[in-house]
Amino acid sequence: MSRENYQQFVESIKSYTEDQLAGKDLEKTLKIDTFLTLEDMHMKTIEMIDSLQPFGMGNPEPVFACMELRLDEVHVMGKEKEHMRFKFSWDNKQYSAVYWRSAEKWEDKLHPGMIVDIAGRLEKNEWNGKITLQLQIVDIHV
Repeated sequence: MSRENYQQFVESIKSYTEDQLAGKDLEKTLKIDTFLTLEDMHMKTIEMIDSLQPFGMGNPEPVFACMELRLDEVHVMGKEKEHMRFKFSWDNKQYSAVYWRSAEKWEDKLHPGMIVDIAGRLEKNEWNGKITLQLQIVDIHV
């Protein structure tokens, strides 16, 4: 393409794109596979999920919604303080969650005592020889 035609090309692409996208909802959506209940929060659920592997493009790892969780602890973590770790209560039981690369967006918005809805993946957390259940957060709704 010659330099003389470049600006006309850019304007044509912009115009075409605006016409094609006019009136369409471009908001990013998240597919939730199911709701997670308190009864589902145990290692047997993780084992059942693991039996569905391997996960990938044709078989994505399931995403669960957990509603009305009370944040008990909110911490920023990581070498560059880019991640967050939470403790939350659900029906008077406490659980852990981690939200990777989230601190920039959420650090000033999430505080202990808040009630939130979480979309995430249930996983095992192995740290210092101890295995615990945790949610890997995909998104939060305040």
